[in-house]
Amino acid sequence: MKKRKKNKFKIKYILMILFIIYLASIFIRQEFEINKLEANIKDQKQKKTELKEYISENEKKAEYLNNISSAKNPVNYMNSLDNEKQKEEYKKILEHIENVAREELFMVKPNEIIYIDKNKLKNVFDETP
Repeated sequence: MKKRKKNKFKIKYILMILFIIYLASIFIRQEFEINKLEANIKDQKQKKTELKEYISENEKKAEYLNNISSAKNPVNYMNSLDNEKQKEEYKKILEHIENVAREELFMVKPNEIIYIDKNKLKNVFDETP
């Protein structure tokens, strides 16, 4: 009878240890999963703040461009700007608009005389190389 009690005690002891090991492994896996999820949440929050900053910058740019486009006289609007950086940006925008109008739309300023260089002009109907 003593042997049976010892065997039962050993089996109960082994089962108890296995159960404790199983619970410990579950807790460890959960801890790793929680750490991974917290890192993911941190990354998502960082992306969210970056996107908010990007949106606010673009809203400011859109408001600035709306103000520029609604200005009646571009020179007066440029002189009304307080910041030198804004004046330089506005000047660059005006220059870009002028370049696009001249090069792509072939527009000219009032009273501007256009000279055409015949040497640079290709004649489509001329078949001689």
